[in-house]
Amino acid sequence: MSNDISLMEDYNDASQNPSGEAVRAGNGEQKNDETASGKKAVKKKASKVAAEPGQVEKAAEAAKKAVKKAPKKARATKAETAEPKQEKVKKASVKKTEDNSVAASAEPKIKRQSSDKKQSLVEEQPAIVKIDAAITDQVSEQPQISEEQSIIALPPAKPEDQQAALPAYEEHFSNNVYTQNLDQMAEAQQPLPATELAAEEQWQTDLNAEATAQPEITRQTEETAPVEEKPLTEEPSVSATDETRFDQPTTSPLKKITFQIKYHTKPGQSLYVSGNHVLLGDNNPEKAFPLSYLNNNYWFGTFEIPSGQALSEDISYSYILKNDDASVTREWGDGKVIQPVKHTTKELSLVDSWNASWFVENTFYSEPFKQVLLKENFTKVESKQLETITHIFKVKAPLLSKGQTLCITGSIAELGEWDTETPILLSREPGDVWYKAELDLTNSIFPFTYKYGVLDTTTSRFIQYEDGDNRAFHDNASPDKLTIVCDGFAVLPANQFKGAGVAIPVFSLRSERSFGAGEFTDLKLLVDWAKQAGFKLIQLLPVNDTTATHTFTDSYPYAAISAFALHPLYLHLPAVVNKENQSLLNALQEKQAELNNKTDVDYVGVMAAKWDLIKQVFPSQKQLTFSSPDFKAFFAENAHWLIPYAAFSYFREKYKTSDFNQWPTNQTFDAEEIKPIASSPLDDQDEVSMYYYVQYHLHLQLRDAANYAHENGIIVKGDIPIGIYRNSCDAWQEPHLFNMDMQAGAPPDDFAVKGQNWGFPTYNWHRMLEDGFTWWKKRFTQMSIYFDAFRIDHILGFFRIWSIPMDAVEGIMGHFVPAVPVHINEFITSGISFDLDRFTKPFINESILSEIFGGDKEEVIAQFLQPAGINYKFN
Repeated sequence: MSNDISLMEDYNDASQNPSGEAVRAGNGEQKNDETASGKKAVKKKASKVAAEPGQVEKAAEAAKKAVKKAPKKARATKAETAEPKQEKVKKASVKKTEDNSVAASAEPKIKRQSSDKKQSLVEEQPAIVKIDAAITDQVSEQPQISEEQSIIALPPAKPEDQQAALPAYEEHFSNNVYTQNLDQMAEAQQPLPATELAAEEQWQTDLNAEATAQPEITRQTEETAPVEEKPLTEEPSVSATDETRFDQPTTSPLKKITFQIKYHTKPGQSLYVSGNHVLLGDNNPEKAFPLSYLNNNYWFGTFEIPSGQALSEDISYSYILKNDDASVTREWGDGKVIQPVKHTTKELSLVDSWNASWFVENTFYSEPFKQVLLKENFTKVESKQLETITHIFKVKAPLLSKGQTLCITGSIAELGEWDTETPILLSREPGDVWYKAELDLTNSIFPFTYKYGVLDTTTSRFIQYEDGDNRAFHDNASPDKLTIVCDGFAVLPANQFKGAGVAIPVFSLRSERSFGAGEFTDLKLLVDWAKQAGFKLIQLLPVNDTTATHTFTDSYPYAAISAFALHPLYLHLPAVVNKENQSLLNALQEKQAELNNKTDVDYVGVMAAKWDLIKQVFPSQKQLTFSSPDFKAFFAENAHWLIPYAAFSYFREKYKTSDFNQWPTNQTFDAEEIKPIASSPLDDQDEVSMYYYVQYHLHLQLRDAANYAHENGIIVKGDIPIGIYRNSCDAWQEPHLFNMDMQAGAPPDDFAVKGQNWGFPTYNWHRMLEDGFTWWKKRFTQMSIYFDAFRIDHILGFFRIWSIPMDAVEGIMGHFVPAVPVHINEFITSGISFDLDRFTKPFINESILSEIFGGDKEEVIAQFLQPAGINYKFN
C-alpha cells in the first residue's frame, strides 16, 4: 500500500527562506548565461545533426545546462511564463527582489525513474519553512493565520544544485512536524504482507483471464445469429430505461475514503466532515466524522466502508469547524460531492480546500449570477478520454468570458513541462461549478509543481497564468486508488464583472395598458428598455400590500399590513378577466383613461375601481380558478400566511379598521377560531376567498415578469423594510415576535434634529432565536420566488435599533437597543481581531475632543471624562 498522505502547498517565495534564497539567487544569476549559450548551441547544431552526429552530444550537454523557468506569478505573455521543453529553450524571465538581487523560479528537468527510485527521491526532499501572514493561500482559499508552516517542497533548482543543497536542509528536515506525523502514519500503513500481495495479484490475473475468455460480440442479423428461446422465468426482460444503464454499476467498489483539508486551527478547535450519509453523521454536526491533526495546516481522516454496505448514492459533504465552546462554523456552499458509482477504484483520496463565506468569488455562484448574469459565458470543452485515471484536478473560476476555459501545466511530462502551446484543458459540465481535468499520473515523478491558466478556445491561444506562487503536489499514484484534488478558486482577478441598474417604484411605470398606476405587467416594458440601455438589474420599491385605512396614507410602501402578501394596486385586470366577463372590463375604459391622464397616481381612485371589478368577476371565476392544479399548489405552499391574511382583511373590512385591538371579536389570533371562515378556498365565503384569488393572480403576474427579465439577461432586486406596520396581519398573528410596547426610529441628526419615530414595533430577537428565526426565513423564501436579490431597508436594525417608548412622540426620547450579540468566536473564525472596548464603548480621543469642543476641550475633560490609556472614558 502506498502512503496515503497527499499534500499540496505553494512553492515558497525566495525572500521567505534564507537557505532557499541562496540557492535561487545563485541559480538566477547563472541561468541567463546558461540559457543563452544553450539556446545558441541548439540552434547552431540543429542543421548539422545528420552530417556531424558526434556534435549532437555537445549540443545536448549545453541544453542540459539550461535551467527551466517555471512561472512564479501570472504573466500576460507566453515567453515570460512558459517553461520550455529542453529542445526549445527560451529566455528565462527573472524577478527583482527588494535588494535588487536576481531571483528566478527554476524548475528542474528530472528524468523518469523506476518506482523504487522515485520513492527514494521523494524521501530525500528537504522541507522548506514558509512564514505565511496572509489570510488566504494561493493554492486554496483556506483561512490562514500567521504561523510557521512545515510542508515538504522540492527546491526549485537544477538537479545538481538540488543535490548539493540537501545537507543545508537536513537539520530542519529531521525536526519537521510534517515528517514526524508522516512517520507515525507510515507505521499504521505498512505494505501488504506477501501473502496478501500474492492473493491480490492472483485476483487480478483471474480477472484478466475472465475478461479474455469472453466471446467477442458482433452485430448479426436474425438469420446469421439465431437466438435460443428460453422461458421467461430464466431471463428477465429489460426495459428501454434499463438498457441505457445496462453497463453502469449500481453500487461502488469503494472500500476506503480519505479526507484531507488544509486549515490552520487554534488550540481547542477541531475539524469534522458532515454529509448526507450515516458515516458522516447524516448532516448532524453532533455525529460528524472527526478528522485528525496532521500539522499546522492539514487535518485528515480515513474511514472504511463496512462490508455489505456498498455505496450506491451520491454523498454531499462539507467541512465544519468546532470551537472549544461547542460553537460550530460550517464552510460556505454545498459544492463537494462524492459520486461512488462513477468510481471504479477501491480507494478514494479527497484533497480539499476550505471555502470561507467571505471569499468574494462565492458571490458569483449565487443564483442571480449562475442562472442569469453569467449563464451565457458557459463554454463547452471536449475533454480527452483516458483509459486510466489516477488523479482528477478540480478548480473554480466564475468570471471566465465566453470562449475561455482553464488549462493546467506543470513541471512533469504529463503536464506538458510548462508548455503553453498544448496545455491540458479543463472542462465544465452545464450547471456544475467545477472545471475538471482527468489525468493518468501512474509514471509521474512526485512531488511536482503546476499552475492553472486561461486559454481562448476559439484561437487556442494561451492568455495568462493564474497569480501567485506555483502550486505543489506530493501524493504518489497507486494501484486501485483515485485522488481528487479540489483546489478551490483559481487565483484570477475577481473584479472583472461590471453591471449597472435602475431603481424605480412599480406604480411609476404607468403605461397605456395600465389602470391609473404602474402594474406588474409593465415591468416587461422596463426590461425591454433596460436591455437596450445595457443595464443588468432592475430594483423595485416594496410591493407588499399596505391597505390599512383606504386613504392616500396607504400609498406609503414601507408600512405593509403583510410581509408576504402582494399589493392589489399592481394587478393587471385584463389578465384576470375571462371572456365571459370581458364586457365588465370594457365598461371601465373611460375610467381607465381618466386615471391614466392624471399627473399623479390617484391611489384611492385606482384601488376603488380595481376592487369594484374584482368583486364583480370573482364569483363566476371562483370555481374554475380554485379547481386548477396550479392554484392548489400555490395555496398549499402559502397557506401559512395566506389564510391569516385573508381572515385579517375580512375583519378589517367588517369592523372598518385594521387596528385589531378595536375589533369586537378575534382581537387575538387563534387558528382554530378562524377555521370556520378561512380554511378552504371553495368553501369559504366570497368576502374571504377573493383574497386568495387576487393574491394568486398577483403571484402569476409578478413571477411572469421576473422570468421575462431573466430571459433577457436582467435580474430583479426587491426591497424589504426592516419593520412591520403596527396594525398588520403579522403583528396580529404572531405578536410575541415583536416588542409591541416600543417604537422603532432613528436618533437625532442633521436631517431630523428631534430624531425620527417610525411607529413600528421593534423585533423580539431573543424570541425569534428560539425557533431559528423561522419568520424571517419564510419571508425571504416567499420574496425569493420573484426577486434575485434584496435591499433590506435599514439593515443596521439587524444589529441594533433605536427604540422609543410608546408614550413618546419624538425620536429624541429613544435609545439604542442591541439585537442578538455577535459571539467572539464569529470574529476569530473570520480572522478579525476582537477589541471589546473599541467595539462596544464610546471612542473618545484628543482629536475628537478638539474637533467638537475646540477651546473648551480641557473644561469638558475636567468635568465629564477621565483618562483611559491614551484615550478617555466617561466618569
